[in-house]
Amino acid sequence: MTQRLDFRVDIEEAIKTLNLSSNNFRLVSLHEYEEILVSILERFTTLGKKGLNYSWWSSFKKPSCSIHLEYAPDILKELVPLEETV
Repeated sequence: MTQRLDFRVDIEEAIKTLNLSSNNFRLVSLHEYEEILVSILERFTTLGKKGLNYSWWSSFKKPSCSIHLEYAPDILKELVPLEETV
């Protein structure tokens, strides 16, 4: 089986499945991608550009929260309607 090295087909399928406008998406260059990612890191974490090589989990800006459950999938019953497939 041949493995694809890009996600273009996956993105197109997601756009169709979610009934999104393809006008809201475009391919970006590697340099644009890094700029976009760094802007996300600067907005939501304390890492800035060094976050490109680190785990973000413990570096989100405050306030933040997390939920620690004995069995995490149990919370889906509260968050997702029963008739919805997850």
